[in-house]
Amino acid sequence: MIAIIKKELRNYFNHITGYVFLFFYTVLTAIFFVMTNVLQLNAEYFHTLINSIMIFMLMIPMLTMRLFAEEFAQKTDQLLYTAPISTSSIVLGKFLSACIMLFIGMAITFIFPYLLSNYGTLPMSRIIGTYVGYYLLGCAFISIGILVSVSTHSQVVAAIGSFAMIFLFFMMGGLIMAIPATREAGLISSAVFTAAVSYIFYSSTKNLWASGGVFAAQASFFGTIYMLMPSFYDGLAIRSLQWVSLVSRFQSFSMGILEVADVAYYITFSLLFCFFAINVIEKRRWA
Repeated sequence: MIAIIKKELRNYFNHITGYVFLFFYTVLTAIFFVMTNVLQLNAEYFHTLINSIMIFMLMIPMLTMRLFAEEFAQKTDQLLYTAPISTSSIVLGKFLSACIMLFIGMAITFIFPYLLSNYGTLPMSRIIGTYVGYYLLGCAFISIGILVSVSTHSQVVAAIGSFAMIFLFFMMGGLIMAIPATREAGLISSAVFTAAVSYIFYSSTKNLWASGGVFAAQASFFGTIYMLMPSFYDGLAIRSLQWVSLVSRFQSFSMGILEVADVAYYITFSLLFCFFAINVIEKRRWA
Protein backbone atom coordinates (compact mmCIF):
# COMPACT_ATOMS: atom_id res chain seq x y z
CA MET A 1 0.00 0.00 0.00
CA ILE A 2 2.87 2.39 0.81
CA ALA A 3 4.24 1.87 -2.72
CA ILE A 4 0.84 2.76 -4.21
CA ILE A 5 0.64 5.93 -2.10
CA LYS A 6 4.13 7.02 -3.15
CA LYS A 7 3.39 6.26 -6.80
CA GLU A 8 0.18 8.29 -6.80
CA LEU A 9 1.76 11.23 -4.99
CA ARG A 10 4.57 11.24 -7.57
CA ASN A 11 1.97 11.20 -10.33
CA TYR A 12 0.21 14.20 -8.81
CA PHE A 13 3.42 16.23 -8.82
CA ASN A 14 4.98 14.81 -11.99
CA HIS A 15 1.88 15.98 -13.84
CA ILE A 16 0.11 19.29 -13.63
CA THR A 17 -2.88 17.83 -11.74
CA GLY A 18 -1.41 18.22 -8.26
CA TYR A 19 -0.23 21.79 -8.83
CA VAL A 20 -3.53 22.82 -10.42
CA PHE A 21 -5.44 21.33 -7.51
CA LEU A 22 -3.33 23.10 -4.87
CA PHE A 23 -3.44 26.40 -6.77
CA PHE A 24 -7.19 26.51 -7.29
CA TYR A 25 -7.94 25.09 -3.85
CA THR A 26 -5.86 27.85 -2.23
CA VAL A 27 -7.25 30.59 -4.48
CA LEU A 28 -10.89 29.57 -3.95
CA THR A 29 -10.38 29.34 -0.20
CA ALA A 30 -8.70 32.76 -0.27
CA ILE A 31 -11.74 34.19 -2.08
CA PHE A 32 -14.06 32.84 0.61
CA PHE A 33 -11.65 34.18 3.26
CA VAL A 34 -11.71 37.69 1.77
CA MET A 35 -15.49 37.68 1.30
CA THR A 36 -16.27 36.20 4.73
CA ASN A 37 -13.58 37.64 6.98
CA VAL A 38 -11.77 40.56 5.37
CA LEU A 39 -14.61 42.46 3.69
CA GLN A 40 -17.04 41.83 6.53
CA LEU A 41 -14.44 42.48 9.26
CA ASN A 42 -15.29 39.08 10.72
CA ALA A 43 -12.68 37.35 12.90
CA GLU A 44 -14.52 34.00 12.97
CA TYR A 45 -12.46 31.94 10.50
CA PHE A 46 -14.59 28.85 10.91
CA HIS A 47 -17.27 30.70 8.92
CA THR A 48 -14.88 30.59 5.95
CA LEU A 49 -14.50 26.83 6.29
CA ILE A 50 -18.25 26.32 6.57
CA ASN A 51 -18.94 28.42 3.49
CA SER A 52 -16.08 26.93 1.47
CA ILE A 53 -17.19 23.29 1.65
CA MET A 54 -18.85 23.97 -1.70
CA ILE A 55 -15.31 23.93 -3.12
CA PHE A 56 -15.40 20.14 -2.81
CA MET A 57 -17.81 19.89 -5.75
CA LEU A 58 -15.09 21.24 -8.03
CA MET A 59 -11.86 20.14 -6.37
CA ILE A 60 -12.57 16.53 -5.35
CA PRO A 61 -13.34 15.41 -8.95
CA MET A 62 -10.00 16.93 -9.95
CA LEU A 63 -8.26 14.71 -7.40
CA THR A 64 -10.07 11.46 -8.14
CA MET A 65 -10.96 11.48 -11.85
CA ARG A 66 -7.63 10.04 -12.98
CA LEU A 67 -6.96 7.55 -10.19
CA PHE A 68 -8.54 4.59 -11.99
CA ALA A 69 -10.02 6.00 -15.20
CA GLU A 70 -6.51 6.83 -16.43
CA GLU A 71 -5.37 3.27 -15.69
CA PHE A 72 -8.24 1.88 -17.75
CA ALA A 73 -7.70 4.33 -20.62
CA GLN A 74 -3.96 3.55 -20.86
CA LYS A 75 -4.57 -0.21 -20.44
CA THR A 76 -2.27 -0.28 -17.41
CA ASP A 77 -5.13 -1.65 -15.33
CA GLN A 78 -4.04 -5.12 -16.40
CA LEU A 79 -0.90 -4.61 -14.33
CA LEU A 80 -3.10 -3.88 -11.33
CA TYR A 81 -5.12 -7.04 -11.88
CA THR A 82 -1.99 -9.21 -12.07
CA ALA A 83 0.12 -7.41 -9.45
CA PRO A 84 1.10 -9.38 -6.33
CA ILE A 85 -0.88 -6.98 -4.17
CA SER A 86 -4.43 -7.14 -2.94
CA THR A 87 -7.16 -5.08 -4.55
CA SER A 88 -7.95 -3.51 -1.19
CA SER A 89 -4.36 -2.26 -0.89
CA ILE A 90 -4.59 -0.69 -4.36
CA VAL A 91 -7.87 1.10 -3.64
CA LEU A 92 -6.90 2.21 -0.14
CA GLY A 93 -3.48 3.35 -1.39
CA LYS A 94 -5.07 5.56 -4.05
CA PHE A 95 -7.67 6.78 -1.56
CA LEU A 96 -5.03 7.73 1.02
CA SER A 97 -2.89 9.48 -1.60
CA ALA A 98 -5.85 11.71 -2.53
CA CYS A 99 -6.51 12.32 1.18
CA ILE A 100 -2.88 13.37 1.63
CA MET A 101 -3.22 15.83 -1.25
CA LEU A 102 -6.32 17.29 0.39
CA PHE A 103 -4.42 17.61 3.68
CA ILE A 104 -1.57 19.45 1.92
CA GLY A 105 -4.10 21.88 0.46
CA MET A 106 -5.66 22.41 3.87
CA ALA A 107 -2.23 22.93 5.45
CA ILE A 108 -1.58 25.79 3.01
CA THR A 109 -4.81 27.48 4.10
CA PHE A 110 -3.62 27.53 7.73
CA ILE A 111 -2.05 30.85 6.80
CA PHE A 112 -5.48 32.53 6.84
CA PRO A 113 -6.32 31.96 10.52
CA TYR A 114 -2.69 32.82 11.29
CA LEU A 115 -3.19 36.21 9.64
CA LEU A 116 -6.34 36.76 11.68
CA SER A 117 -4.56 35.82 14.90
CA ASN A 118 -2.40 38.94 14.53
CA TYR A 119 -5.48 41.07 15.20
CA GLY A 120 -6.97 39.23 18.17
CA THR A 121 -7.52 35.95 19.95
CA LEU A 122 -9.22 33.28 17.86
CA PRO A 123 -11.46 30.44 19.13
CA MET A 124 -8.87 27.83 18.17
CA SER A 125 -10.84 24.89 19.58
CA ARG A 126 -13.74 25.71 17.26
CA ILE A 127 -11.43 26.29 14.29
CA ILE A 128 -9.63 22.99 14.87
CA GLY A 129 -12.93 21.15 15.28
CA THR A 130 -14.20 22.67 12.03
CA TYR A 131 -10.97 21.69 10.26
CA VAL A 132 -11.33 18.09 11.48
CA GLY A 133 -14.91 17.85 10.22
CA TYR A 134 -13.94 19.65 7.01
CA TYR A 135 -11.19 17.10 6.34
CA LEU A 136 -13.36 14.08 7.17
CA LEU A 137 -16.10 15.40 4.89
CA GLY A 138 -13.57 15.85 2.10
CA CYS A 139 -12.29 12.29 2.58
CA ALA A 140 -15.85 10.98 2.35
CA PHE A 141 -16.29 12.82 -0.95
CA ILE A 142 -12.95 11.41 -2.16
CA SER A 143 -14.26 7.87 -1.57
CA ILE A 144 -17.30 8.74 -3.72
CA GLY A 145 -15.00 10.05 -6.45
CA ILE A 146 -12.93 6.86 -6.35
CA LEU A 147 -16.02 4.71 -6.82
CA VAL A 148 -17.03 6.79 -9.84
CA SER A 149 -13.50 6.65 -11.27
CA VAL A 150 -13.47 2.86 -10.92
CA SER A 151 -16.76 2.64 -12.82
CA THR A 152 -15.64 4.38 -16.03
CA HIS A 153 -12.77 4.47 -18.52
CA SER A 154 -13.06 8.21 -19.17
CA GLN A 155 -11.56 10.87 -16.92
CA VAL A 156 -14.11 13.39 -18.16
CA VAL A 157 -17.00 11.09 -17.29
CA ALA A 158 -15.37 10.37 -13.92
CA ALA A 159 -15.10 14.10 -13.18
CA ILE A 160 -18.69 14.82 -14.23
CA GLY A 161 -20.00 11.77 -12.36
CA SER A 162 -18.13 12.72 -9.19
CA PHE A 163 -19.43 16.29 -9.42
CA ALA A 164 -22.99 15.00 -9.84
CA MET A 165 -22.72 12.60 -6.89
CA ILE A 166 -21.21 15.22 -4.57
CA PHE A 167 -23.80 17.76 -5.71
CA LEU A 168 -26.52 15.24 -4.84
CA PHE A 169 -25.19 14.97 -1.28
CA PHE A 170 -25.09 18.76 -1.04
CA MET A 171 -28.72 18.90 -2.15
CA MET A 172 -29.76 16.27 0.39
CA GLY A 173 -31.21 18.96 2.64
CA GLY A 174 -33.52 20.11 -0.13
CA LEU A 175 -34.55 16.53 -0.85
CA ILE A 176 -35.41 16.02 2.81
CA MET A 177 -37.70 19.03 2.73
CA ALA A 178 -39.39 17.82 -0.47
CA ILE A 179 -40.12 14.26 0.69
CA PRO A 180 -43.39 13.78 2.60
CA ALA A 181 -43.28 12.42 6.14
CA THR A 182 -46.06 9.92 5.38
CA ARG A 183 -46.19 6.24 6.26
CA GLU A 184 -46.34 5.33 2.57
CA ALA A 185 -43.07 7.18 1.90
CA GLY A 186 -41.51 5.27 4.80
CA LEU A 187 -42.61 1.96 3.31
CA ILE A 188 -41.15 2.93 -0.06
CA SER A 189 -37.84 3.89 1.56
CA SER A 190 -37.64 0.52 3.35
CA ALA A 191 -38.36 -1.26 0.05
CA VAL A 192 -35.59 0.69 -1.70
CA PHE A 193 -33.18 -0.12 1.14
CA THR A 194 -34.08 -3.82 0.96
CA ALA A 195 -33.54 -3.93 -2.80
CA ALA A 196 -30.23 -2.05 -2.56
CA VAL A 197 -28.79 -4.31 0.14
CA SER A 198 -29.87 -7.43 -1.74
CA TYR A 199 -28.29 -6.16 -4.97
CA ILE A 200 -25.01 -5.31 -3.22
CA PHE A 201 -24.97 -8.77 -1.64
CA TYR A 202 -25.62 -10.41 -5.01
CA SER A 203 -22.98 -8.25 -6.69
CA SER A 204 -20.43 -9.39 -4.09
CA THR A 205 -21.30 -13.10 -3.98
CA LYS A 206 -23.01 -13.85 -7.33
CA ASN A 207 -25.19 -16.24 -5.35
CA LEU A 208 -28.80 -15.74 -6.40
CA TRP A 209 -30.27 -18.00 -3.71
CA ALA A 210 -28.33 -16.37 -0.91
CA SER A 211 -29.29 -12.93 -2.19
CA GLY A 212 -32.91 -14.03 -2.32
CA GLY A 213 -32.60 -15.20 1.27
CA VAL A 214 -31.20 -11.81 2.30
CA PHE A 215 -34.08 -10.11 0.51
CA ALA A 216 -36.67 -12.36 2.18
CA ALA A 217 -35.12 -11.84 5.62
CA GLN A 218 -35.21 -8.07 5.22
CA ALA A 219 -38.76 -8.13 3.87
CA SER A 220 -39.87 -10.27 6.82
CA PHE A 221 -38.14 -7.93 9.25
CA PHE A 222 -39.75 -4.78 7.87
CA GLY A 223 -43.10 -6.54 7.52
CA THR A 224 -43.01 -7.62 11.17
CA ILE A 225 -42.20 -4.08 12.27
CA TYR A 226 -45.12 -2.77 10.22
CA MET A 227 -47.52 -5.20 11.87
CA LEU A 228 -46.26 -4.57 15.41
CA MET A 229 -45.40 -0.87 15.23
CA PRO A 230 -46.73 0.82 12.05
CA SER A 231 -45.96 4.27 13.45
CA PHE A 232 -42.27 3.45 12.96
CA TYR A 233 -42.72 4.22 9.27
CA ASP A 234 -44.04 7.73 9.89
CA GLY A 235 -41.26 10.04 8.74
CA LEU A 236 -38.88 7.09 8.11
CA ALA A 237 -37.93 8.40 4.66
CA ILE A 238 -36.87 11.74 6.14
CA ARG A 239 -34.96 10.12 9.01
CA SER A 240 -33.16 7.86 6.53
CA LEU A 241 -32.04 10.77 4.36
CA GLN A 242 -30.95 12.73 7.42
CA TRP A 243 -28.84 9.76 8.50
CA VAL A 244 -27.01 9.54 5.14
CA SER A 245 -26.63 13.32 4.77
CA LEU A 246 -22.90 14.03 4.92
CA VAL A 247 -23.23 17.80 5.16
CA SER A 248 -25.63 17.71 8.12
CA ARG A 249 -23.06 15.69 10.09
CA PHE A 250 -20.65 18.56 9.58
CA GLN A 251 -22.74 20.91 11.71
CA SER A 252 -21.50 19.59 15.05
CA PHE A 253 -17.87 19.99 13.92
CA SER A 254 -18.58 23.59 12.84
CA MET A 255 -19.55 24.30 16.45
CA GLY A 256 -16.27 22.88 17.72
CA ILE A 257 -17.88 19.65 18.97
CA LEU A 258 -16.01 16.44 18.16
CA GLU A 259 -18.61 13.71 18.43
CA VAL A 260 -17.18 10.19 18.29
CA ALA A 261 -20.30 9.04 16.45
CA ASP A 262 -19.81 11.63 13.69
CA VAL A 263 -16.11 10.81 13.30
CA ALA A 264 -16.93 7.10 13.12
CA TYR A 265 -19.70 7.83 10.60
CA TYR A 266 -17.38 9.64 8.18
CA ILE A 267 -14.70 6.95 8.48
CA THR A 268 -17.26 4.17 7.99
CA PHE A 269 -18.79 5.98 5.02
CA SER A 270 -15.38 6.36 3.35
CA LEU A 271 -14.47 2.71 3.94
CA LEU A 272 -17.87 1.58 2.65
CA PHE A 273 -17.45 3.38 -0.67
CA CYS A 274 -13.87 2.07 -0.91
CA PHE A 275 -15.33 -1.41 -0.40
CA PHE A 276 -17.76 -0.78 -3.27
CA ALA A 277 -14.81 0.25 -5.46
CA ILE A 278 -12.91 -2.90 -4.45
CA ASN A 279 -15.95 -4.97 -5.37
CA VAL A 280 -16.13 -3.37 -8.84
CA ILE A 281 -12.44 -4.10 -9.49
CA GLU A 282 -12.73 -7.69 -8.24
CA LYS A 283 -15.59 -8.30 -10.67
CA ARG A 284 -13.40 -7.10 -13.53
CA ARG A 285 -10.37 -8.95 -12.22
CA TRP A 286 -12.11 -12.31 -12.37
CA ALA A 287 -14.13 -11.60 -15.52
